[in-house]
Amino acid sequence: MTEKELEEVKVSARQQKSFVVYISCVGERDPFGEGTEGPPLTCLRYLEEIKKVQFNSIYLIPSSKEASPDSHTEDNAEDCRRILLEKMQEVDVQIYPMMVNNPADLTKVYPALRDILADIRREVESKVSSCPLVFHINASSGTKQMTDSLSHLVSVGILKSYEIYLWQVFDPLHFPELQSRVRRAPELDLLTQERILFQLEQLTKQHMYQEAKVLLKQELTADHIEFTKQLYDVLASHDQWLYKYANNILQKILSSGQVPNFMRDWLQGLASWLKEIVKDTPQAEVLAIDRYYCGWRRLESGLYPDAINHFWTACELALRHHGENIRAIRPAEQITAFELVERIRVAKQRSPLNNAEIVLQGQVPRSLLDAVDWLRKIRNEVEHGSRPVEEQIARNAKEVAEKVLQTLGWLTLGNFLQPDIVKCKLLQLIQAMRDSLWR
Repeated sequence: MTEKELEEVKVSARQQKSFVVYISCVGERDPFGEGTEGPPLTCLRYLEEIKKVQFNSIYLIPSSKEASPDSHTEDNAEDCRRILLEKMQEVDVQIYPMMVNNPADLTKVYPALRDILADIRREVESKVSSCPLVFHINASSGTKQMTDSLSHLVSVGILKSYEIYLWQVFDPLHFPELQSRVRRAPELDLLTQERILFQLEQLTKQHMYQEAKVLLKQELTADHIEFTKQLYDVLASHDQWLYKYANNILQKILSSGQVPNFMRDWLQGLASWLKEIVKDTPQAEVLAIDRYYCGWRRLESGLYPDAINHFWTACELALRHHGENIRAIRPAEQITAFELVERIRVAKQRSPLNNAEIVLQGQVPRSLLDAVDWLRKIRNEVEHGSRPVEEQIARNAKEVAEKVLQTLGWLTLGNFLQPDIVKCKLLQLIQAMRDSLWR
């Protein structure tokens, strides 16, 4: 049995034990228009014949004859009701007219539909107390304002806590077979999904990947959604130094065939970086740059004390490796950070760090090693809680770490993880997702 067939059996089995309700707005071409069956009847027929759903109550929502005598669909709803009762004599079919004078005015339609759905919910709840409720809603009839409002009200939880199925019906001229004419609609309407993707964009700009993972648990219908969930899992895990887990997930992504073409080269580079960092003895350059990028992400997230810790760690890793290379210290020699800086200072021309200068915001020009010693002191004060950390101090710390890595010629490595590049690729992905919603 295919996955689709299995789902049909599950839907049917669940609803035979439930009180099942069908809700649909009624449009000008219902129940029939231009020789074709309208969406309310088509959707209902699909659910009965294909999904084998048995209904207990049906609610039709037309625009009111009383409120809008020149542009109403109440007579259409009466025709629908008559047809339904001929076929489904034991089913309760009710009409709830929408009391608005203009069914194309969203400011009137939305609150009217909200109140009608709340009334239907209360009425059904009063009828049934001992079995689960299931709602099937056709979101393809009525004015655009009616269909948009209906979808949005479902997405914001007007019928929350009950099992809800939202359906859309396509033009029979293009989809003549009933099986393909009706499809389950996204439970989150497109504007709600746009808002979620905007929130994802804001989190991405701050490199808040763990929070983005939580946001992506919502049911989005945009392209690349499963790929995106896995990618943010990789980035969040890497950010927590779970390198092996991040590497394993990324390898699965690359072999899945789900990678968009515009992301493939970047992901291949990211995979090469992770393969290096998960080695038993990764290169010191890789570790130092990784911590520098981690500090950069913390800085843009507003986590300034963490940023300073990471920038100092990047400097310390670089200085120790460099000190061993120029024989200022012995391999694995246990010395303090202060002494490490002084040993390199004594090495003079053997180290390019002795010839470099730096100008930090709000400070006079100084030698790079003096700036490194300034960062060491700042980091110690932060570690002991004796100094509040402002953004500018953290930005100066970034400048120091960057200058050290640059002077040693290391910053040509690991560009695939540079926060600005990661951000650019993720925002490109989010834009592609956003565009796909409206195709």
